[in-house]
Amino acid sequence: MNQRDQYKVICNAIHPIRLLQLAYGTNNGMNYFNTDNQTFETVARCFPVFASSVEFLNTTKEFIKSLKLDSKEFALYLALLAFSSGGHQLSMIQQSYALNLEICKALTAYMKLRRNEIESAEMLISHGGNFEKMNICLQRGVYDAFKGIEFCLRSDTILHKVIYSSFEIIE
Repeated sequence: MNQRDQYKVICNAIHPIRLLQLAYGTNNGMNYFNTDNQTFETVARCFPVFASSVEFLNTTKEFIKSLKLDSKEFALYLALLAFSSGGHQLSMIQQSYALNLEICKALTAYMKLRRNEIESAEMLISHGGNFEKMNICLQRGVYDAFKGIEFCLRSDTILHKVIYSSFEIIE
């Protein structure tokens, strides 16, 4: 993979991996940042998209918990999510899909050996699309929030004048 593709994989995998990591954990009342409610509400006021991640986390946590994944299944699923989110954006798209297919095969084979059935693997793999949808939602929400902040901080806005008028110029 070239450097650009490596960068794209990392950027597109951050949210799905974080969400799966939180869903796999044992915390109750969790949120995307795994913080107390007051801190999360403060962040969610600036980035409202993270509030929608709480419902996704709760639903996903129940689903993941019901499958009782062991550490190898969890690791393979993390790899699957890392290489499936945004794979269509890579310059080496065929290699990306081939890698994704190999990870799916490995996950299915391992789960079949461990559980003596493939339905769990199929359900887990099909749930990957939900992570990709949530990833797109989070990326878009963060982008839109930053656009709003950028607008607020333009030099011709009141907010900009209030923020920067409180700083003294030191010469």
